[in-house]
Amino acid sequence: MSLKKITKMPTFWKSVAMLSIMFIIIYNIINLGFSFGFDTSAFAESNLQQPYLFRFLAANLVGGFLYGFIMTYFKFKSRLKEEEKRNAS
Repeated sequence: MSLKKITKMPTFWKSVAMLSIMFIIIYNIINLGFSFGFDTSAFAESNLQQPYLFRFLAANLVGGFLYGFIMTYFKFKSRLKEEEKRNAS
């Protein structure tokens, strides 16, 4: 399977976006719990204030996109391999 073939599939990018969003939400909930004891004001003060806001947003967007892209790519790749095996039989 080529990367180009998989990324041109119509549902690929929708899956990447959904998985990325879910990763960002779950990651931040876990981070909020473990690092801040579910203290939302401390979380906001630490991550959403001016010197750290860009870093927080960039790290979440890049990390979420990479996770979503990699996981979706391998999911689609394995699905296409299974379809090829079924069609070959």
